[in-house]
Amino acid sequence: MNLFINSIAAFVRILIILVLSGLTAGAATFTIVVTDAAGYGFNDTTSASPEGGNPGTTVGELRVNVLQEAMDTWGQYLQSDVAIRVEASFYVGGGSASTGFTLARAGPITVDRDFPNAPLSGVWYPGALVNSLAGYDYDSSNNDIVVEVNISLDTQSNLPDWYYGYDGNAGSEVDLLDVLQHELGHGLGFTSLIDPSDGQLFFNRIDTYSRNLYDKETNEAWEDMTNPERIASAINDPDLVWTGPYTTEAFPSILLSPVIEVTSPVGISGEYSYVEALYGPPVPVDGISGTLVIVDDGTGTTSDACDTIQNGAALAGNIAYIDRGSCNFDSKSLKAQQAGAIAVIIANNLAGDGIVNMSGSDIVDGVTLTIPTVAISYEDGQTLVGASPNVMLTLGANSAIPTGTNDGNVRMYAPNPLEPGSSVSHWTTDANPDLLMEPAINPDIREDLDLSLTLMKDIGWNVLDIPYPHLSYDLWILEAFSSGATQTGRTEDPERDGVLNIEEYFFGGDPEAPSLDRLPVMEYSSPDLDFVFTRSFAPADLSYSYEISTDASTWVAAVEGVDYTEETISSVGTTAEQVRLKLVAPSAGGRVLVRFRITEASGP
Repeated sequence: MNLFINSIAAFVRILIILVLSGLTAGAATFTIVVTDAAGYGFNDTTSASPEGGNPGTTVGELRVNVLQEAMDTWGQYLQSDVAIRVEASFYVGGGSASTGFTLARAGPITVDRDFPNAPLSGVWYPGALVNSLAGYDYDSSNNDIVVEVNISLDTQSNLPDWYYGYDGNAGSEVDLLDVLQHELGHGLGFTSLIDPSDGQLFFNRIDTYSRNLYDKETNEAWEDMTNPERIASAINDPDLVWTGPYTTEAFPSILLSPVIEVTSPVGISGEYSYVEALYGPPVPVDGISGTLVIVDDGTGTTSDACDTIQNGAALAGNIAYIDRGSCNFDSKSLKAQQAGAIAVIIANNLAGDGIVNMSGSDIVDGVTLTIPTVAISYEDGQTLVGASPNVMLTLGANSAIPTGTNDGNVRMYAPNPLEPGSSVSHWTTDANPDLLMEPAINPDIREDLDLSLTLMKDIGWNVLDIPYPHLSYDLWILEAFSSGATQTGRTEDPERDGVLNIEEYFFGGDPEAPSLDRLPVMEYSSPDLDFVFTRSFAPADLSYSYEISTDASTWVAAVEGVDYTEETISSVGTTAEQVRLKLVAPSAGGRVLVRFRITEASGP
């Protein structure tokens, strides 16, 4: 479905617009409550050197700083006006490389039900979430989360040491930042209160996490099972899944299914993971097949396409291979396109850093990008380069199903035999890429918190500033409309302000109150002419484009450098952003006609 909003003026007019201040609710803050004895654990005063961006000068400072860094990462995404108090300490956990060892343990200190503003009656919620929903410290006599870290990693020679840097360069050591991000996830609510070994509900009531557990084999939710049925389901991999709607909508954006299928040479044939660039067209549904050709720009790292490409004839009609380098991703893609390439593969230039998310513009130097670009890891890039120049591949080949899923839902960790402390309260280990809340810490986990954020939204948290605040129009309805609302269709207008619900969704408006101040307007301040509007943070199922006309009859796509000089984006509160398109002003007495097209990827 295409929707249009037209701003047409015979003469340029001065318009004054007011930008909304956004929500008053703020990101969560955390408070560390160290319970270690003096000189021990987080209070260790032994001199140390800064490590990997961590400025601490004692062992205790390094440890506290890492915990603070992990808390800051979570805090930027979760909304709470009540500080989350984390009770932190080290303990002697022992272990060995041969028998295994526990890195850390954590969980909520308190849980409550039927508190003020509780979304569901009779359901248990973890303490930090209770405070966020209630709007005040509901149980001020207790801290909210307990985190305990195994100090044996720094004291036993048969165990690896803790790494206290922020940069992920742990090497043979264990990255404490990854571990603490994981453990805080448990404390914030990524945990079932049902003991999977006996299947009993916590004090005869379901908890907000376990409400989302479902068994595909028996077609039953955990909430509706008997104790023996839950015991059996806890070891029923791959049929124990998560049914929370936000995670179910989000996993196709996180878990990989399309792959690069290399067909020759035989020695490297197989499937390779990739992530599409945030610019340019997507990889076609049917994929793109061709020969891989390494670009050569003749300067420095000749494969980074930061200078003029020298082997354009070889690239024509083929798939360009480019290494990440010092110039913009979209600029690399444009050079390959102008040389005649049909697609672009950009490999990371950092070993062990995984696949990077590549941002850029659809229009570069006035030219629209028409070929897709994808990113791969350094290691996969080296494999392809090593087998060149005879690599044949298909970009966008379909793998069987997104990894770590079962018939449209993300799988939980449910091995047989049961693993107490791990089973049920983690994602499956089959997910690709690795997820933060798998039972084992993986080296490619960093700060995006992946599906942990959507799970937090599923259990009741208000999650801020993730790339998919609503994920779909249907999920937006659950938040935007009051209980019992009926006029929720895309083309309805319940408050009669002339803005359809689908437009309210895109522009971050309120479908039950006038929202005209968020719609596109023309703003003039000599010599600049701007096209300005507010939108929700990147709805996953909507896209938009600009079109220009001089007669309101013939419309063409707006071109950067011809019809406008720049597009700038600035935040408006926690769920929306203002977009400002700086137009090329018309000649004296002239006019500019701008059409704004919103396109929904699916639906009527």
